[in-house]
Amino acid sequence: MLDDIATSEDGHRICLAGNSITIYTRNEGGWERSWQRSLWEEDRRLVAFIGNDLLAVVIDHSSRLEIWSVAGNLEPLAEAVIPEKVTCLAASGNSIVMGCQSGQLISYHLERK
Repeated sequence: MLDDIATSEDGHRICLAGNSITIYTRNEGGWERSWQRSLWEEDRRLVAFIGNDLLAVVIDHSSRLEIWSVAGNLEPLAEAVIPEKVTCLAASGNSIVMGCQSGQLISYHLERK
C-alpha cells in the first residue's frame, strides 16, 4: 500500500512511501531505484523532499519528524519530537509544515551548516 509520494525540487527524484521508503532517480533510460529503507508494516508514513538532497519523514509510531539524507543512503541527520498525530506534511525551500489531527499546524525552518 502506498501512503505518500513526493518529488524533489528539480524533478529528478521521486519518493514512494509504503511498507518501505524508496527513492527513484531519473536517468537517460527512465527511473532507477537508488535507495530503499524498510519500515514496520502497520505504520503510516508521510514524506516531503527538502530541495533535492534531504527528505522529511514522519512515521506514525515514532511521534517525531526525521530529516534523512538522500545522498547518504537515507541516514537520519536530525529529528524533532511531534506533540500530536500528523496527518499531512509539506516542504518548500528550507521550511516544513505539518498538519495535525487536531487542526494545529506545526512548522520548522531548517538551517544548513
